[in-house]
Amino acid sequence: MDPCRADIQTRRICSMQAYDFVHLSLYALGGVRKDVLQARTYFVGHLMSQDLYFQPTFYEPYSSAVACAVDRLIDLRFAKCTGDALRLTPAGKVMACAKVCGSSEFLNKLLNVKDAVKNAGRMDVESLKVAAKIHQRIGDVKVAMDGLYEITHAFGWRVPEAQTRKAAKFLNNLELMTVTK
Repeated sequence: MDPCRADIQTRRICSMQAYDFVHLSLYALGGVRKDVLQARTYFVGHLMSQDLYFQPTFYEPYSSAVACAVDRLIDLRFAKCTGDALRLTPAGKVMACAKVCGSSEFLNKLLNVKDAVKNAGRMDVESLKVAAKIHQRIGDVKVAMDGLYEITHAFGWRVPEAQTRKAAKFLNNLELMTVTK
């Protein structure tokens, strides 16, 4: 069964707001690897104060609204999967341009967030997902690195120390968490 049409609740969260946000995010980002789409959209949405209905899962935060938006973009042929990436088609780029025409404030903010995420540090797939999980579960807090290890283990996550450090540094650089030694 198509999850976008599964029930009234899912249809409600597959809103134009989430659809437009994902569409414009793909436009600003130039595409996203499929294996980090949810985690990257989690951070971009959080930094732009967009509620995209993310729910915690064992692997990473997941939003059915984001998944529905991606499905809709693909159904409308505004996006396509090429290799391991999801990218806008030429028609999708034209439509994104039309959405921001006359109001570039949102796009400028989105581009600034994109740069902030990029400058926060190069992240491998798993470290980015760990960073998203940590932030979603404990939020914008000040925590000692040892305390962060304890928290991840309390959640039942068996995250290697190097990955936790990398995730903590990324969150610290984005000013989403203060990690002390």
